[in-house]
Amino acid sequence: METTTSARTADDVRARLIADHRAMDVLFEKLLEDVHAGSDGDRQTSWARFERALLDHIDAEEVYLLPVFERKNPVEAAGIRQEHATLRHLLADMGVRLELHAVREENVKRLVVALRTHAAREEALMYAAADDLAPDLSASLVRKLSAQRKR
Repeated sequence: METTTSARTADDVRARLIADHRAMDVLFEKLLEDVHAGSDGDRQTSWARFERALLDHIDAEEVYLLPVFERKNPVEAAGIRQEHATLRHLLADMGVRLELHAVREENVKRLVVALRTHAAREEALMYAAADDLAPDLSASLVRKLSAQRKR
């Protein structure tokens, strides 16, 4: 019984994390649309939603999942941590570009490609670590991701 519950919980965590990636894809597309043809207000709104969703997602991964993954695969975990740092830097840069009205569609597309590549890596490597999360950590991670989505 415990194994079935643990497997279901791990599946829930993986599904929730992957659902977040898909939700960010929708936000990417809206941001691209607004950079291409939207008003300044539209761009700022799309950017704020996108940035907050991505930072919250990265934070949740780093608090709950990455430490477990790191015990199994420290080299890949270090790579993911570095990618998170790079993504935070790219987000900050893009935010400044938006404020200065200097962002171009190509800038956003580059960021999107980097994010999608990163998401695929996480899904292929790190999300299996959900199997090793303690039930209370799994529940906390799912709650945190669900609360973020409600914002």
